[in-house]
Amino acid sequence: MAKLGLGFWGDSTYSIKYTTKNPLPVEDIVTSLRAFEKLLRRTPAFIEKAYDGIEIIDTEVYVSRVESGSLIEDFFIKFVFKNKKNYKDGHKVIAQLLEDNDVVKTLVAVGVGAFLGQGIMSALPDNAPKGNIEAYNSTVITIGAGANISGNDIQSILDRTTDKKTLVKQAVSAVAITKVDPNASIEMSGIKELTIKPNVIAEAPDEYTPPIPSEKIETYENVLVQIFASDKDNPNKWAGVVPNVFVKRVNFILGGDLDPEKLHGKTRLYADIDVVSKFNKSTKKYVPRLVELIRIIDRKK
Repeated sequence: MAKLGLGFWGDSTYSIKYTTKNPLPVEDIVTSLRAFEKLLRRTPAFIEKAYDGIEIIDTEVYVSRVESGSLIEDFFIKFVFKNKKNYKDGHKVIAQLLEDNDVVKTLVAVGVGAFLGQGIMSALPDNAPKGNIEAYNSTVITIGAGANISGNDIQSILDRTTDKKTLVKQAVSAVAITKVDPNASIEMSGIKELTIKPNVIAEAPDEYTPPIPSEKIETYENVLVQIFASDKDNPNKWAGVVPNVFVKRVNFILGGDLDPEKLHGKTRLYADIDVVSKFNKSTKKYVPRLVELIRIIDRKK
């Protein structure tokens, strides 16, 4: 344990072993290693959850050894406390954490396994087979319980992930390398139960394509709006086009600050608008369906 300002840094190890009979392309190995590195950088949340009283502000990951058939990565975690008040208690927690090095290794492996399982599950369409991945996720929870982290704790960490699309891409990239061999597996930190077996890898997609949102909203400023229908008593019963954006009539609504009675009767004006478009699966294009007039621009000024 080394002191650094008001904090300490400690180290632990993590290893992955690809078992495959087919040669692995160098480029794919690098892609997989980078994906595992990014997954490892997510694991401090699991250590913080298991050891209340610490805050990890940085994670550095290094490949320390490469063997035939395996790639082993060591990573170093820096622990920093918020202030002097909890320094003494924090010191005790860190000391206990470093004594429990095997537990920390397990927490890291559980963290990677949980993120992998979550990412792969999220990459699959609703009707795709998921039984083996679901079973793997259950195993992650079982192993986590032995390292002082419950299934609810694991789920809460996963739920707090804000960059879910990035996580999915990392998880798919991490295991995609083994797609070259239907019998390939990935062993994690020597924990047999957490090995990603061929049946799990088989359910994972070859690559991740983010789903196309069913709708999108685009903002335009100071654009010409042509009004074809208006109702001075109802701000939701208007219609028209925005010539520089689309020419097929759609419904308009007026923003909360706009008075429909004052605008009623106008056929041309300039405004800041939001255009809501819906994705058409047949044409693979977004089609405007609604315009909200946000602010009217006075072009005389």
